[in-house]
Amino acid sequence: MNSAVMNDIDGTVLSPLDQNVVDVIVEDPGASTSEIDQYNSVIHRMPILGRVFTKRKMIDRYHFTCLKCDHLEKRSEISRLVKHVRKCPKLDGEFKNEIKTTYRTILVNKNLTDGNSQKNSDWVEVMIENNMPLACVGSGSLKKFAKKYVPDWNLASRHRISDFYIPRQSEIIQNEFEDFFSNSPKLYLSVEFDHWRDANHRSLLGVIITRSNKKHLQDLVDVSAVGHRASVIVEQLKISLKSIPKDKINVIVSDSASACKLARRMITSEKEFSHVLQHRCMAHLLNLVGSNLSAKLKELMDWASAITAYTHAHPSILARLKREKITKVQKHSQVRWYSTVNMLEHLMNAKVVIVEELSLCKNMDQSLRFKDEILWDFAGEALIIFRPLANCIGQAELQNGSMGE
Repeated sequence: MNSAVMNDIDGTVLSPLDQNVVDVIVEDPGASTSEIDQYNSVIHRMPILGRVFTKRKMIDRYHFTCLKCDHLEKRSEISRLVKHVRKCPKLDGEFKNEIKTTYRTILVNKNLTDGNSQKNSDWVEVMIENNMPLACVGSGSLKKFAKKYVPDWNLASRHRISDFYIPRQSEIIQNEFEDFFSNSPKLYLSVEFDHWRDANHRSLLGVIITRSNKKHLQDLVDVSAVGHRASVIVEQLKISLKSIPKDKINVIVSDSASACKLARRMITSEKEFSHVLQHRCMAHLLNLVGSNLSAKLKELMDWASAITAYTHAHPSILARLKREKITKVQKHSQVRWYSTVNMLEHLMNAKVVIVEELSLCKNMDQSLRFKDEILWDFAGEALIIFRPLANCIGQAELQNGSMGE
């Protein structure tokens, strides 16, 4: 075998296990010469993938197949294989973390030697900083702009940006973050975590680290396959915080959901986290207080929600509000109590318009209920109590917010 195959991407000698994987792939007589070259290239650049994937012939072609779950990966890019490893429910967290660390080394060490790659890298920084969607990459106007004003720039595809440039930028930021706190002996970190379900119904767990009033997204993991039980959260937190010196962590914070609350207790009871304080999110606590207050005023909240729905269903009211430069009444969110306060304030500001437009309502019972002055006065009185509490929630959510304020 060529001695060049004996070295990994960073020049280190391959382990016996990794070398056996390379030998098997080179000597497979069933593959064509081009397929052998393709598989050799992938496994040589990241030998650890050989512990998870094998070649399997499917309709006269060879594809990477996961040894654990039999997933067939038709594309041979390393990024695609790594993406599957991170999602595979049959692989343990430690191995996934090892894959992640190895892939980070490959991404960061890859030099962008040509000007076009550097332009794409700089463009991705702009996208990340301004929270621009990936869909903008396929925008015809962007391509037209680039062709007209930067003719020598070959804009990377959406796939290339999501699988290479964004992960590379993420790893560079992560390395800079870890270098910063490793060189700051008196720096202490707070860790926050939360789980939620996104628009695609995936269960996500996010881990954020705060330092000097600056927040750093340490990890964002899809836990749909394993759920968000307390034990799962604890194991994932250990993996996410593996590169962080435990003596730098001062506190762990989450909301008061039962799984999160138990996870905080479980992780701080372990030896390496025994010095860490744990408490619930104050913004979430205040949100619960507000929700409980609103529950006592259920009739008022139902009345306000019904008027808001009515205004949104009648374009004539919306048009008049816009014409008179009055803010459109905002619907409240079930999980963001302070949005209820915003809804009440918007209703009070739009009261004159809404009451006048109700004269056109054919449902007399509804019209009389919405015009009830007792409930309008009640809404104004409730705001006197609700608004200061909502301001407290806003303060608690600021990066530099404090309980005293």
